[in-house]
Amino acid sequence: MMAQFYGIWGDTNGGTSTGEASLALGKLCFPNENLSGNNGHDLKDVLYIGFPGSQAVPGKSGANWKAKSTADFEASIKALGDELVAGL
Repeated sequence: MMAQFYGIWGDTNGGTSTGEASLALGKLCFPNENLSGNNGHDLKDVLYIGFPGSQAVPGKSGANWKAKSTADFEASIKALGDELVAGL
């Protein structure tokens, strides 16, 4: 079964450090593997596609940065993700 998730890659948490996008996406894809900074997913069964440029900045598309749930945040960036993927 294939799942598709969108995430923010390259967030910088206010310019001080790289964000936790890969860990958050890993937990979405593999919720039963107890992933953490010390426990990763080793299988090569994930494809990440990154989109550079100003058109890929989710803040400009109405991303819900204060979403109360993962599902709400995913919903807020879905239209932008769908648009970027359609351009492939």
